[in-house]
Amino acid sequence: MTKYIIVIFSILNLHLLIAQNITFGTIFNKPASADGYTLFSPLGNRNTYLINNCGQVVNSWNSNYSTGLSAYLHTDGTLYRTARINNPSMNLSGMGGRIEKFDWSGNLIWEFNYNSSTFSPHHDFCILPNGNVILIVAEKKTRQNAIDAGRDSIVFNASYPFLLTEYLVELEPIGQDSARIVWQWHVWDHLVQNFDSTKVNFGNPNNHPELIDLNFTDFPDITDWLHTNSIKYNSDLDQIMLSNRHVNEIWVIDHSTTSSEAAGHLGGRYGKGGDLLYRWGNPQSYGAGSSADQILEGQHCARWTSNNRFTAFNNTPSRGFSSIEVVDLPIDSAGFYTIPTTGNAYLPDSSSRTYYISADFSSGRLSGAQVLPNNNILICSGTRGYFFEIDNTDSLAWLYKSPVSNTGIVTQGTTNSSSLFQVFDVTRYFSDFIGFQGINLDPGNPLEINFDISHCELFSSVEEIATGDAFQIFPNPASDFIEIKTEKEIKYWKIFDLGGRIVSEKKDSHNNIDVSHLEKGLYVLNINNYHFQKLIILR
Repeated sequence: MTKYIIVIFSILNLHLLIAQNITFGTIFNKPASADGYTLFSPLGNRNTYLINNCGQVVNSWNSNYSTGLSAYLHTDGTLYRTARINNPSMNLSGMGGRIEKFDWSGNLIWEFNYNSSTFSPHHDFCILPNGNVILIVAEKKTRQNAIDAGRDSIVFNASYPFLLTEYLVELEPIGQDSARIVWQWHVWDHLVQNFDSTKVNFGNPNNHPELIDLNFTDFPDITDWLHTNSIKYNSDLDQIMLSNRHVNEIWVIDHSTTSSEAAGHLGGRYGKGGDLLYRWGNPQSYGAGSSADQILEGQHCARWTSNNRFTAFNNTPSRGFSSIEVVDLPIDSAGFYTIPTTGNAYLPDSSSRTYYISADFSSGRLSGAQVLPNNNILICSGTRGYFFEIDNTDSLAWLYKSPVSNTGIVTQGTTNSSSLFQVFDVTRYFSDFIGFQGINLDPGNPLEINFDISHCELFSSVEEIATGDAFQIFPNPASDFIEIKTEKEIKYWKIFDLGGRIVSEKKDSHNNIDVSHLEKGLYVLNINNYHFQKLIILR
């Protein structure tokens, strides 16, 4: 039977923490946070880090290339990351061009360059269960290609010689530096336009929400027409979700198709070939609404979650603050979506949950959100380098500031730095993640210089902390020495007073602890940064 101890910690807020020079690493950590391991790759940096909730590094990987924005752990315990290859012919935001795979020990075990003067992967990728990867790829279409497809010159600046569109490519890793293309999907195969009736794509976009209007964009004066910035895969549905910043929309497509079917309008598990199965965020893009119906603006990181939902970081730079949107998908048990009648938008009309981010933590670019198993939401404020977690009441449960800047790792207590601490997105993994089986997750030191994690568990008011029967203290009350009785391996222990201060700690596996230096009173003993028990000292 689970037991609970009421532990009274100091009530500290963010301003007080900053005043105490806690400016980087873990700034705030409550027991309400979802204890796990957060993966991130700082922009302009060659390293990828996995940290625990106290900001201690559990593992890191070093590349010879700066990050191409994204990195993920695979279920076999390997790390996949994108890398940036210099390509002056394809100078676009978030450019990559290279994909790498490292084992847990940091050894590079697969690498593949995929780019040219006319195409380049960018922003994000996803790993399939079989270890294949799907990349988002920007490709050039000449000005004549665009005109032949029905592009309106009004939304195509006369000075631009080409138009960037998008495609997806699935790569099967082979050997150490090769890959085989096993599947492709191209936006260019699923166009509609009502500008030029002489072109093959001519039609009314209002009647074809499954197709992409070649002449719709909120950014007519740039070549980067769609700017797809995230891709996520749902293995149960065999569907892919894409975020398209410059049309302010989320798309879903069928991955079960062959490449031939993906180029057409029939076939696959859902019978639509490569046409859109679902879209959401800006019904203006298919003539089903006005600006009043638009919800997304410049969004990033559309991510599947449980209970037929997805979440997105809604950057909305025009309003000056961002939000997290959690959206219920209109989907049946077989994976089919409710299709709107002509002139109507895809459901739902609004998000099921919206969390408005204060201006201090908002981000006009980059960024992401992940709904955690306890329904907390982990949020990355990408341009500011903050990662934070909110609970079901929208209260802050965890706050971390990346100490890795574009000029190097900074010192704890640094303020008013002109450096950039940007991170594209983060992902949290948990101790039951299959990729962690047989792997040592003992934490090392935090990243920041002159680190201090003594505050890590202190930031709560009155909290109920589940203790279970993980260990017992004998004797308790005690005066000189105590013995910890447990079947668990003790990696380290800490003793807190009721002010939340650590009064004794040690990283060792001994079960006997000298408490003779403690004054009479009530304390809390913590082992392995997780299990807590009340300790009474008498004199």
